[in-house]
Amino acid sequence: MDIEKVQKWLEFSNANQKSSLWKQLFDHQESDRLFNTQKPIYDIYKSNTHICAVIELPGLSEDDVAFALKSNIDLIIKGHKKPLYPQQMEVEKNRSYGDFEWVIRLPEPARSNQFSIHFEKGLLYASYPFSEAEIIQPINGHSPNT
Repeated sequence: MDIEKVQKWLEFSNANQKSSLWKQLFDHQESDRLFNTQKPIYDIYKSNTHICAVIELPGLSEDDVAFALKSNIDLIIKGHKKPLYPQQMEVEKNRSYGDFEWVIRLPEPARSNQFSIHFEKGLLYASYPFSEAEIIQPINGHSPNT
């Protein structure tokens, strides 16, 4: 262990002991705001033919959000949440604001040209068709497992 690093950590810790830094770090909502790590709230549904992700985006419109598909399996959602009122009016703040980028792993590969995306009542619906893997038929009486 590097003694200099430990000493620097102790100095930093002592200097911030009386500040609200430690409370903020260990308070879940505060740490989300400090590190902008708030995760999206979403559900994923699967029918015989389609996958549908329903993502909560309260207070946002379609113009506030951009979408991308990475490696046909990761849905990337980027956007910016604007505060409703000026900061000097805040009495208590529990919602987060600013830029965000979320990655949602999809259960089946997708093609970007087959995505259907729409907003309704603060929810984003992203759906796409998928194909079940085809069962390999035996050739000349041989099983695919032999």
